[in-house]
Amino acid sequence: MQHPASGTAGHRRARRSVGLLLVVALLPFLVPTGAPAAPPDLQPIALKVAQEFVLPRYMELATDAAAERDAWDRFCRQGADIAALDHAYYETADAWSAIEILHYGPIGIGVRHERMAHWPERKNAVDKALTALLAHDDLAGMTPEAFAQTSVAGQGLSALERLLFDPENRQALTTGPEAAKRCAAGKLIATSLATIAGEVSLEWSASDGPVASLGAGDPAKAKLMVTRIATDLLSIYQLVGDMKLDAIMGESAELARPALAEGRRSARSSRALQLDLEAARELTRLLIGTSPDAAPILAALDEGIVLTDALPPDFGPLALEPAGRAELALIRQQVREARDLSNATVPAVLGVTLGFNSLDGD
Repeated sequence: MQHPASGTAGHRRARRSVGLLLVVALLPFLVPTGAPAAPPDLQPIALKVAQEFVLPRYMELATDAAAERDAWDRFCRQGADIAALDHAYYETADAWSAIEILHYGPIGIGVRHERMAHWPERKNAVDKALTALLAHDDLAGMTPEAFAQTSVAGQGLSALERLLFDPENRQALTTGPEAAKRCAAGKLIATSLATIAGEVSLEWSASDGPVASLGAGDPAKAKLMVTRIATDLLSIYQLVGDMKLDAIMGESAELARPALAEGRRSARSSRALQLDLEAARELTRLLIGTSPDAAPILAALDEGIVLTDALPPDFGPLALEPAGRAELALIRQQVREARDLSNATVPAVLGVTLGFNSLDGD
Protein backbone atom coordinates (compact mmCIF):
# COMPACT_ATOMS: atom_id res chain seq x y z
CA MET A 1 0.00 0.00 0.00
CA GLN A 2 1.12 3.57 -0.67
CA HIS A 3 2.01 5.60 2.38
CA PRO A 4 2.12 9.37 3.03
CA ALA A 5 5.64 10.03 1.82
CA SER A 6 5.31 8.13 -1.46
CA GLY A 7 4.77 9.65 -4.92
CA THR A 8 6.20 12.80 -6.51
CA ALA A 9 4.66 16.22 -7.06
CA GLY A 10 5.24 16.02 -10.82
CA HIS A 11 3.53 12.66 -11.05
CA ARG A 12 0.62 13.96 -9.04
CA ARG A 13 0.24 17.07 -11.21
CA ALA A 14 0.26 14.91 -14.31
CA ARG A 15 -2.44 12.65 -12.92
CA ARG A 16 -4.49 15.67 -11.91
CA SER A 17 -4.27 17.15 -15.40
CA VAL A 18 -5.40 13.89 -16.97
CA GLY A 19 -8.24 13.67 -14.50
CA LEU A 20 -9.40 17.22 -15.21
CA LEU A 21 -9.45 16.56 -18.93
CA LEU A 22 -11.44 13.39 -18.33
CA VAL A 23 -14.09 15.05 -16.23
CA VAL A 24 -14.45 17.97 -18.66
CA ALA A 25 -14.98 15.51 -21.49
CA LEU A 26 -17.64 13.70 -19.49
CA LEU A 27 -19.53 16.78 -18.26
CA PRO A 28 -22.26 16.60 -20.95
CA PHE A 29 -23.08 13.08 -19.79
CA LEU A 30 -23.25 13.69 -16.04
CA VAL A 31 -27.02 13.21 -15.90
CA PRO A 32 -28.61 9.90 -14.92
CA THR A 33 -30.44 8.26 -17.81
CA GLY A 34 -33.05 6.75 -15.52
CA ALA A 35 -33.52 3.46 -13.71
CA PRO A 36 -34.13 0.21 -15.58
CA ALA A 37 -37.74 -0.82 -16.13
CA ALA A 38 -37.47 -3.68 -13.66
CA PRO A 39 -35.20 -3.98 -10.60
CA PRO A 40 -32.28 -6.38 -11.00
CA ASP A 41 -31.87 -9.72 -9.27
CA LEU A 42 -30.16 -8.69 -6.02
CA GLN A 43 -28.86 -12.16 -5.16
CA PRO A 44 -25.83 -12.11 -7.51
CA ILE A 45 -25.17 -8.46 -6.69
CA ALA A 46 -25.08 -9.20 -2.97
CA LEU A 47 -22.77 -12.17 -3.50
CA LYS A 48 -20.45 -10.15 -5.71
CA VAL A 49 -20.21 -7.33 -3.18
CA ALA A 50 -19.54 -9.81 -0.37
CA GLN A 51 -16.94 -11.84 -2.26
CA GLU A 52 -15.09 -9.02 -4.03
CA PHE A 53 -15.36 -6.18 -1.54
CA VAL A 54 -16.38 -7.16 1.98
CA LEU A 55 -14.53 -10.43 2.58
CA PRO A 56 -11.12 -9.53 1.11
CA ARG A 57 -11.04 -6.14 2.80
CA TYR A 58 -11.91 -7.50 6.22
CA MET A 59 -9.37 -10.29 5.71
CA GLU A 60 -6.73 -7.65 4.91
CA LEU A 61 -7.71 -5.67 8.00
CA ALA A 62 -7.48 -8.78 10.18
CA THR A 63 -4.05 -9.65 8.77
CA ASP A 64 -2.65 -6.15 9.18
CA ALA A 65 -4.09 -5.66 12.67
CA ALA A 66 -2.58 -8.99 13.79
CA ALA A 67 0.80 -7.89 12.39
CA GLU A 68 0.49 -4.61 14.28
CA ARG A 69 -0.25 -6.46 17.52
CA ASP A 70 2.85 -8.59 16.97
CA ALA A 71 4.95 -5.50 16.19
CA TRP A 72 3.99 -3.96 19.52
CA ASP A 73 4.79 -7.18 21.32
CA ARG A 74 8.26 -7.31 19.76
CA PHE A 75 8.90 -3.64 20.43
CA CYS A 76 7.97 -3.93 24.09
CA ARG A 77 10.02 -7.09 24.62
CA GLN A 78 13.09 -6.24 22.55
CA GLY A 79 13.13 -2.46 22.22
CA ALA A 80 13.09 -2.78 18.44
CA ASP A 81 13.16 0.16 16.05
CA ILE A 82 10.06 2.31 16.48
CA ALA A 83 9.85 2.59 12.69
CA ALA A 84 8.39 -0.93 12.72
CA LEU A 85 5.49 0.39 14.79
CA ASP A 86 4.99 3.25 12.34
CA HIS A 87 4.84 0.87 9.40
CA ALA A 88 2.43 -1.47 11.17
CA TYR A 89 0.18 1.45 12.09
CA TYR A 90 0.06 2.72 8.51
CA GLU A 91 -0.84 -0.71 7.19
CA THR A 92 -3.68 -1.19 9.67
CA ALA A 93 -4.96 2.37 9.27
CA ASP A 94 -4.97 1.97 5.48
CA ALA A 95 -6.85 -1.32 5.75
CA TRP A 96 -9.41 0.30 8.04
CA SER A 97 -9.91 3.30 5.75
CA ALA A 98 -10.55 0.89 2.89
CA ILE A 99 -13.51 -0.71 4.71
CA GLU A 100 -14.72 1.92 7.22
CA ILE A 101 -17.47 2.72 4.73
CA LEU A 102 -19.39 -0.30 6.09
CA HIS A 103 -21.47 -0.19 9.25
CA TYR A 104 -23.66 -3.11 8.19
CA GLY A 105 -22.90 -6.61 9.45
CA PRO A 106 -20.69 -7.83 12.32
CA ILE A 107 -18.76 -4.52 12.55
CA GLY A 108 -21.99 -2.90 13.74
CA ILE A 109 -22.30 -5.24 16.73
CA GLY A 110 -20.89 -4.38 20.16
CA VAL A 111 -19.75 -0.86 19.22
CA ARG A 112 -16.99 -2.45 17.14
CA HIS A 113 -16.91 0.28 14.50
CA GLU A 114 -16.37 3.00 17.12
CA ARG A 115 -13.82 0.83 18.94
CA MET A 116 -11.76 0.51 15.75
CA ALA A 117 -11.47 4.29 15.34
CA HIS A 118 -13.15 6.97 17.44
CA TRP A 119 -13.41 9.75 14.89
CA PRO A 120 -14.59 12.45 14.66
CA GLU A 121 -14.12 13.00 18.35
CA ARG A 122 -15.89 15.54 20.50
CA LYS A 123 -14.66 17.38 23.57
CA ASN A 124 -11.15 15.95 23.24
CA ALA A 125 -12.49 12.50 24.08
CA VAL A 126 -9.50 10.54 22.75
CA ASP A 127 -6.91 12.48 24.75
CA LYS A 128 -9.03 12.19 27.89
CA ALA A 129 -9.47 8.45 27.41
CA LEU A 130 -5.77 7.90 26.74
CA THR A 131 -4.84 9.95 29.81
CA ALA A 132 -7.22 7.91 31.94
CA LEU A 133 -5.80 4.67 30.54
CA LEU A 134 -2.23 5.71 31.33
CA ALA A 135 -3.28 6.57 34.88
CA HIS A 136 -3.92 2.89 35.65
CA ASP A 137 -1.37 1.46 38.07
CA ASP A 138 -0.98 -1.95 36.42
CA LEU A 139 -1.52 -1.68 32.68
CA ALA A 140 0.75 -4.65 32.05
CA GLY A 141 -1.62 -6.77 34.10
CA MET A 142 -4.84 -5.48 32.54
CA THR A 143 -6.69 -8.21 30.66
CA PRO A 144 -8.20 -7.67 27.20
CA GLU A 145 -11.63 -8.13 28.80
CA ALA A 146 -10.97 -5.37 31.32
CA PHE A 147 -9.57 -3.12 28.59
CA ALA A 148 -12.76 -3.59 26.55
CA GLN A 149 -14.67 -1.99 29.44
CA THR A 150 -12.64 1.23 29.31
CA SER A 151 -13.67 4.27 27.28
CA VAL A 152 -14.36 3.48 23.63
CA ALA A 153 -12.48 6.65 22.66
CA GLY A 154 -9.24 5.15 23.98
CA GLN A 155 -9.48 1.73 22.36
CA GLY A 156 -8.81 2.21 18.65
CA LEU A 157 -6.61 3.64 15.94
CA SER A 158 -7.32 7.23 17.01
CA ALA A 159 -5.84 6.59 20.46
CA LEU A 160 -2.95 4.57 19.03
CA GLU A 161 -2.10 7.44 16.70
CA ARG A 162 -1.84 9.82 19.68
CA LEU A 163 0.31 7.36 21.60
CA LEU A 164 2.67 6.74 18.69
CA PHE A 165 2.84 9.99 16.72
CA ASP A 166 2.22 12.81 19.20
CA PRO A 167 5.79 14.10 19.78
CA GLU A 168 5.57 14.15 23.58
CA ASN A 169 3.97 10.72 23.76
CA ARG A 170 6.44 9.31 21.23
CA GLN A 171 9.42 10.43 23.29
CA ALA A 172 7.89 9.02 26.46
CA LEU A 173 7.29 5.73 24.66
CA THR A 174 10.97 5.28 23.89
CA THR A 175 12.76 6.82 26.89
CA GLY A 176 12.11 7.54 30.53
CA PRO A 177 10.13 5.96 33.37
CA GLU A 178 6.83 5.96 31.44
CA ALA A 179 8.10 3.86 28.53
CA ALA A 180 6.99 0.49 29.90
CA LYS A 181 3.52 1.75 30.80
CA ARG A 182 3.05 3.30 27.37
CA CYS A 183 4.21 0.12 25.73
CA ALA A 184 1.61 -1.78 27.72
CA ALA A 185 -1.06 0.68 26.58
CA GLY A 186 0.00 0.27 22.95
CA LYS A 187 -0.13 -3.53 23.27
CA LEU A 188 -3.63 -3.37 24.76
CA ILE A 189 -4.93 -1.16 21.97
CA ALA A 190 -3.24 -3.16 19.21
CA THR A 191 -4.51 -6.44 20.69
CA SER A 192 -8.05 -5.06 20.82
CA LEU A 193 -7.83 -3.95 17.17
CA ALA A 194 -6.57 -7.38 16.11
CA THR A 195 -9.31 -9.13 18.08
CA ILE A 196 -12.12 -7.04 16.61
CA ALA A 197 -10.78 -7.30 13.06
CA GLY A 198 -10.32 -11.05 13.36
CA GLU A 199 -13.79 -11.58 14.80
CA VAL A 200 -15.49 -9.50 12.12
CA SER A 201 -13.66 -11.28 9.31
CA LEU A 202 -14.57 -14.71 10.69
CA GLU A 203 -18.18 -13.81 11.37
CA TRP A 204 -18.73 -12.59 7.82
CA SER A 205 -17.67 -15.96 6.42
CA ALA A 206 -19.05 -18.21 9.19
CA SER A 207 -21.48 -21.01 8.40
CA ASP A 208 -24.29 -18.95 9.88
CA GLY A 209 -22.94 -15.59 8.67
CA PRO A 210 -24.18 -13.12 6.04
CA VAL A 211 -22.43 -14.78 3.09
CA ALA A 212 -23.73 -18.25 3.94
CA SER A 213 -27.29 -16.96 3.99
CA LEU A 214 -26.80 -15.58 0.49
CA GLY A 215 -25.51 -18.91 -0.74
CA ALA A 216 -28.69 -20.52 0.56
CA GLY A 217 -30.64 -18.41 -1.90
CA ASP A 218 -32.60 -16.19 0.48
CA PRO A 219 -33.90 -13.23 -1.61
CA ALA A 220 -35.08 -11.32 1.46
CA LYS A 221 -31.58 -11.42 2.99
CA ALA A 222 -30.02 -10.46 -0.33
CA LYS A 223 -32.28 -7.43 -0.53
CA LEU A 224 -31.53 -6.50 3.07
CA MET A 225 -27.78 -6.72 2.48
CA VAL A 226 -27.87 -4.68 -0.72
CA THR A 227 -30.12 -2.07 0.86
CA ARG A 228 -27.97 -1.68 3.95
CA ILE A 229 -24.70 -1.61 2.03
CA ALA A 230 -26.10 0.90 -0.46
CA THR A 231 -27.13 3.05 2.50
CA ASP A 232 -23.59 2.85 3.84
CA LEU A 233 -22.26 3.78 0.42
CA LEU A 234 -24.29 6.98 0.32
CA SER A 235 -23.33 7.85 3.90
CA ILE A 236 -19.64 7.96 2.93
CA TYR A 237 -20.29 11.21 1.10
CA GLN A 238 -21.50 12.74 4.35
CA LEU A 239 -18.42 11.42 6.14
CA VAL A 240 -16.02 12.75 3.50
CA GLY A 241 -17.85 15.95 2.59
CA ASP A 242 -19.19 17.15 5.93
CA MET A 243 -16.72 15.70 8.42
CA LYS A 244 -13.44 15.32 6.57
CA LEU A 245 -13.63 18.45 4.38
CA ASP A 246 -16.27 20.98 5.47
CA ALA A 247 -15.43 20.76 9.17
CA ILE A 248 -11.79 21.56 8.42
CA MET A 249 -12.43 24.26 5.80
CA GLY A 250 -15.11 26.18 7.67
CA GLU A 251 -16.89 29.01 5.90
CA SER A 252 -13.68 31.00 5.47
CA ALA A 253 -9.94 30.79 6.08
CA GLU A 254 -10.47 32.64 9.36
CA LEU A 255 -12.91 29.93 10.49
CA ALA A 256 -10.83 27.00 9.24
CA ARG A 257 -9.92 24.29 11.77
CA PRO A 258 -6.95 22.35 10.34
CA ALA A 259 -6.37 20.56 13.65
CA LEU A 260 -9.61 18.61 13.05
CA ALA A 261 -8.16 16.79 10.04
CA GLU A 262 -8.29 13.05 10.54
CA GLY A 263 -4.88 11.44 10.86
CA ARG A 264 -2.94 14.71 10.95
CA ARG A 265 -0.50 13.42 13.58
CA SER A 266 0.45 10.44 11.43
CA ALA A 267 0.43 12.57 8.25
CA ARG A 268 -2.25 10.50 6.55
CA SER A 269 -5.21 12.89 6.32
CA SER A 270 -5.10 12.85 2.53
CA ARG A 271 -4.48 9.11 2.43
CA ALA A 272 -7.61 8.41 4.49
CA LEU A 273 -9.64 10.71 2.25
CA GLN A 274 -8.38 9.01 -0.90
CA LEU A 275 -9.06 5.50 0.40
CA ASP A 276 -12.63 6.48 1.29
CA LEU A 277 -13.22 7.69 -2.25
CA GLU A 278 -11.60 4.59 -3.74
CA ALA A 279 -13.85 2.40 -1.58
CA ALA A 280 -16.90 4.36 -2.72
CA ARG A 281 -15.85 3.93 -6.33
CA GLU A 282 -15.37 0.18 -6.02
CA LEU A 283 -18.63 -0.31 -4.15
CA THR A 284 -20.50 1.76 -6.75
CA ARG A 285 -19.00 -0.38 -9.50
CA LEU A 286 -20.04 -3.60 -7.79
CA LEU A 287 -23.57 -2.42 -6.98
CA ILE A 288 -24.59 -0.66 -10.21
CA GLY A 289 -21.61 -0.99 -12.53
CA THR A 290 -23.64 -2.72 -15.24
CA SER A 291 -25.94 0.31 -15.52
CA PRO A 292 -24.99 3.21 -17.81
CA ASP A 293 -26.07 5.49 -14.97
CA ALA A 294 -22.94 4.44 -13.05
CA ALA A 295 -20.56 6.16 -15.49
CA PRO A 296 -20.99 9.78 -14.31
CA ILE A 297 -20.73 8.74 -10.65
CA LEU A 298 -17.51 6.84 -11.32
CA ALA A 299 -16.16 9.80 -13.30
CA ALA A 300 -16.79 12.20 -10.42
CA LEU A 301 -15.12 9.80 -7.98
CA ASP A 302 -12.17 9.28 -10.32
CA GLU A 303 -11.60 13.01 -10.46
CA GLY A 304 -11.87 13.33 -6.70
CA ILE A 305 -9.30 10.56 -6.27
CA VAL A 306 -6.89 12.22 -8.70
CA LEU A 307 -7.24 15.60 -6.96
CA THR A 308 -6.78 14.02 -3.54
CA ASP A 309 -3.62 12.27 -4.70
CA ALA A 310 -2.08 15.70 -5.30
CA LEU A 311 -2.60 16.88 -1.72
CA PRO A 312 0.16 16.97 0.89
CA PRO A 313 -0.02 14.16 3.48
CA ASP A 314 -1.77 16.46 5.98
CA PHE A 315 -4.14 18.68 4.01
CA GLY A 316 -5.45 20.63 7.03
CA PRO A 317 -3.16 23.67 6.66
CA LEU A 318 -4.37 24.17 3.08
CA ALA A 319 -7.65 25.44 4.53
CA LEU A 320 -5.83 28.50 5.86
CA GLU A 321 -4.84 30.05 2.53
CA PRO A 322 -6.70 30.86 -0.73
CA ALA A 323 -4.87 28.53 -3.12
CA GLY A 324 -5.17 25.62 -0.75
CA ARG A 325 -8.85 26.28 -0.12
CA ALA A 326 -9.45 26.32 -3.86
CA GLU A 327 -7.76 22.94 -4.14
CA LEU A 328 -9.92 21.49 -1.38
CA ALA A 329 -13.04 23.08 -2.87
CA LEU A 330 -12.44 21.20 -6.13
CA ILE A 331 -12.39 17.92 -4.25
CA ARG A 332 -15.49 18.89 -2.30
CA GLN A 333 -17.23 19.69 -5.58
CA GLN A 334 -16.50 16.21 -6.93
CA VAL A 335 -17.68 14.61 -3.68
CA ARG A 336 -20.93 16.56 -3.82
CA GLU A 337 -21.43 15.68 -7.45
CA ALA A 338 -20.90 11.99 -6.75
CA ARG A 339 -23.24 12.28 -3.77
CA ASP A 340 -26.06 13.93 -5.70
CA LEU A 341 -25.77 11.53 -8.62
CA SER A 342 -25.63 8.54 -6.27
CA ASN A 343 -28.64 9.67 -4.27
CA ALA A 344 -30.64 10.00 -7.49
CA THR A 345 -29.35 6.84 -9.12
CA VAL A 346 -28.29 4.04 -6.76
CA PRO A 347 -31.65 3.32 -5.07
CA ALA A 348 -33.52 3.59 -8.38
CA VAL A 349 -31.18 1.26 -10.27
CA LEU A 350 -31.25 -1.32 -7.48
CA GLY A 351 -34.96 -0.98 -6.88
CA VAL A 352 -34.54 -0.50 -3.13
CA THR A 353 -35.56 2.10 -0.55
CA LEU A 354 -32.64 3.18 1.54
CA GLY A 355 -32.91 3.14 5.29
CA PHE A 356 -31.30 4.73 8.33
CA ASN A 357 -27.99 6.51 7.80
CA SER A 358 -25.67 5.61 10.65
CA LEU A 359 -24.10 9.08 10.53
CA ASP A 360 -27.39 10.92 11.05
CA GLY A 361 -27.50 10.23 14.78
CA ASP A 362 -30.56 9.28 16.80
